[in-house]
Order: sequence, then C-alpha cells, then structure tokens
Amino acid sequence: NLWSQAACGGYYAAAIQSNGTLWAWGYNGFGQLGTSDFAQRYSPVQIGISSWWTNISSSGNHMCAIQSDGTLWTWGNNNNGQLGTSDMTQRMGTTQIGSSLWKQVACGLYHTAAIQSNGTLWTWGYNGYGQLGSSNLTYRSSPVQVGSSLWKQVACGYNHTVAIQSSGLLYAWCNGGNGQLGNNSTTTFYSPVQIGSNLWSQAACGGYYAAAIQSNGTLWAW
Repeated sequence: NLWSQAACGGYYAAAIQSNGTLWAWGYNGFGQLGTSDFAQRYSPVQIGISSWWTNISSSGNHMCAIQSDGTLWTWGNNNNGQLGTSDMTQRMGTTQIGSSLWKQVACGLYHTAAIQSNGTLWTWGYNGYGQLGSSNLTYRSSPVQVGSSLWKQVACGYNHTVAIQSSGLLYAWCNGGNGQLGNNSTTTFYSPVQIGSNLWSQAACGGYYAAAIQSNGTLWAW
C-alpha cells in the first residue's frame, strides 16, 4: 500500500494511507488504537471507515487526528485531560473535539497542542511543568488558547512544547531541565519564549530534546 503520513506512540504506531484511510497497530491497553477495544494488533487495522484523514499525531498512550473537513478527533488515555473532551475519561474510539476547524495537531506525553485553521494555537492536558503555555500550572481538559499570535506548526515532547509562528520565528516553553528549549538555559518557562532570531520551517520534539529546520534548509538540534 501507499502511505502519506505516520506517527509513533509509546508502544504503538499509526499511519494514513494515500487514500485517506487511517490505520494503527501495536499496544492498545488504553484504547489508543481507536478500535473500540483494548486488544493489541500485530499488523495494521483500519480505524473506522472514514477516508478523509489528513494529519495524525501520537505520543504516550493517546492519539489525535484531523479529517479533511478540519474536524479534530482524539482517543486513548485521558488521565490528565489530554484528549480535550472536558473530562478525564479514556476513549476506545474516535471522539470529536468541539466544532472548531483545525489544520495541525501534536501530542505530548500527557498534553496536546493544535493549531486551528485561523492560525490560533490551543493546548490542553497535563500542565505540571507549564507545557500548556498558559502562564500557570492549571491542568486543562479542554482547549485553551496560547496568547493571540498566529502559528503555522507545533510539536510536543514529554513535557515541553515548541512552535513556529506564521512569521517563521521559533518559540518554546515548559520544562527546560535538559536544555530542550534551546535558549541556552535549563530554566522552565510557563509561556512561550523566543529562540533566537532565525526563521524556521519545521520543528520536532523527542522526549527531552528538540530539532528544527531553518528556512534555509539547515537542520539544528538541542
């Protein structure tokens, strides 16, 4: 089969085929495969019957995906409100989050960030390190907007978040104990802090590190 995008969680993976169908496999103890059960799968199994998926992200034990109509769907572990369903109940099947339209989503270990089609950035879930960028440590079980800036891409690590504004400037926030914020310190920031003055096109996060591509095509990591 031909595929267009893939994402990996803790002990599972998912991918979108070129025909827009969504498939998942691996560990399913929290229902993170979206198959409406807890049985693990050793080969790809289709999630639902929709063929309109365009963007997917997974981390820890929850998964989020966006359909071509801009609707956002989440499922799996929800012990910190990371599904954005206004509660902490885990889901074995896909659940729509509100009625807003979205263009990109990123999953952290226990938190989630996503950009709406109008460029606004929203976060929810665990906030013990300030990874929601809301200037406090309050957990959120539904999306809360991060500032008023416009954004084009976001990525989440275990306990930190990195995002690129529509201007190309790079920002990071939350736990910086391993230098994962890229601002020459190990300080934790509860709201977005600008990383240098270069322009960037894409960012990605691992557990306690990050990497990004500048607009000139060079790759950087910290």
